[in-house]
Amino acid sequence: MDCAVSMPTILGKYEIRREVGAGAMGTVYEAWDPFIKRRVAIKTVQLPRAADSETSQAIARFRREAEAAGGLAHPNIVTVYDYIETGGLACIVMEFVDGESLKTQLDREEPFSVPAIVRIMDGLLSGLQLSHDHGVVHRDIEPGNVMLTRNGQAKLADFGIARIENSSLTEIGTTLGTPAYMSPEQFLGQQIDARTDIYSARVLLFHLLTGVRPFQGHAIAIMY
Repeated sequence: MDCAVSMPTILGKYEIRREVGAGAMGTVYEAWDPFIKRRVAIKTVQLPRAADSETSQAIARFRREAEAAGGLAHPNIVTVYDYIETGGLACIVMEFVDGESLKTQLDREEPFSVPAIVRIMDGLLSGLQLSHDHGVVHRDIEPGNVMLTRNGQAKLADFGIARIENSSLTEIGTTLGTPAYMSPEQFLGQQIDARTDIYSARVLLFHLLTGVRPFQGHAIAIMY
């Protein structure tokens, strides 16, 4: 099944309602769980048809997102319900957030009030605290990975490159993340811990307060 060509109608037990987003790696659908009677979001990526190192690593990160977020229960973290592989797709089934990403709002260049920024950052840092307490470093805190509900509640999403404590899947020397928000040690591929998320959260706070990122340009310029 090629989700880039036609939208599936069923994934496992879940009934697909509509496509809500697409990127280089895969597609996100709104779906319905007919057994529990609830709306869910399903993030999908194509399973590799043949042995390919880069694709296999991407799928490993995808599975790791389910493992990382699936063990975290917090009102400021998007809840993961299930992980399935079906029809040539790997699928993470998660809470459907009725809202939009922080990036979408920032792209509209509408200023945030100070109370709104305090509420967003308080929620983000509260979710991060729980994540770090469970040995999970997110490693990609940026506006596209923060969802906002219609009442302004922040929910941290996309643990796809998270480092799980004691995991062998994230190796030292691997540089992954969003350049404008990455810590220096992350750029250098060094060993990281919870402090890299705090650094990225501070960059995000700067962006919310000023409307611009503190470091501009291509990845190499930002790194220097």
